[in-house]
Amino acid sequence: MAVVYFRFMELKGLHIGIISLGWLGQKLAMHLAANKAEVWGTVSTEEKSNRINENTIIEALVWQSNEGISNALKSKLSATDILVLNLPPSVFSNETYAQGLSQFLPFLHENAKVIFTSSTSVYPNDLEDAVESYVFKDGEINKIGEAEAKLSSLLSDRLTILRLAGLIGEDRNPVYYLAKKEMNDNPDKPVNLIHRQDIIQIIEKLIRLDNFGQILNVCNPEHPSRENYYSKKAKQFKLPELNFSQQVLNEVDKVVNCAKLKDTIGYTKFVKL
Repeated sequence: MAVVYFRFMELKGLHIGIISLGWLGQKLAMHLAANKAEVWGTVSTEEKSNRINENTIIEALVWQSNEGISNALKSKLSATDILVLNLPPSVFSNETYAQGLSQFLPFLHENAKVIFTSSTSVYPNDLEDAVESYVFKDGEINKIGEAEAKLSSLLSDRLTILRLAGLIGEDRNPVYYLAKKEMNDNPDKPVNLIHRQDIIQIIEKLIRLDNFGQILNVCNPEHPSRENYYSKKAKQFKLPELNFSQQVLNEVDKVVNCAKLKDTIGYTKFVKL
């Protein structure tokens, strides 16, 4: 097999904006800033803005979905080289997801590029091999798919879409929710998960490679069953033993394929589930 060599670009001097600085966004911002990028982001409250501005090298601006784009935010967007759109659909109540995400784009300069943290929930639940080339059938396109299509039409090859699997991290795992339930279902269903540290490393690598115009699934290549994975995690985190229903549903379950991610940017060192 041929060895693929990648040429990395420097992050120093790059102006990167992150909408928004939440559970993923703030850690991503700190990581990119530590690698000498000029990073700013948005938060929803003055209290959080003050805390980030006072305690980090990240500049945090207040933005709320019902207040439009302030002059300060317009100014930041106009000087941004790479914008990370990191907002869930639930943020927007007065407009569609596609409209809400698109409102930032008119203020970017013509060479600015965008990374959209989409979701593997864009795929049907019964898609046994969820690959980026999947052609959606009538009635299968949800609000996430609509947002992807809208951003793609506006940005073309200046956009990379990252379809993220279920998010986990040092302080976040669905097992905490499952441990509160008397009985959990779908014991044999495969998990589709991705660790926050993997996402951060992948975004950094995409930026360094200047790799845009892509749709990439971001999911750990391991897919243990729900019962095996969460029972192991419950024991690791010293939670009560989980109980799973043994009802066999005989359904086809979604498995997210990450082969394109590994082939495109050579990312293979995933955090072990």
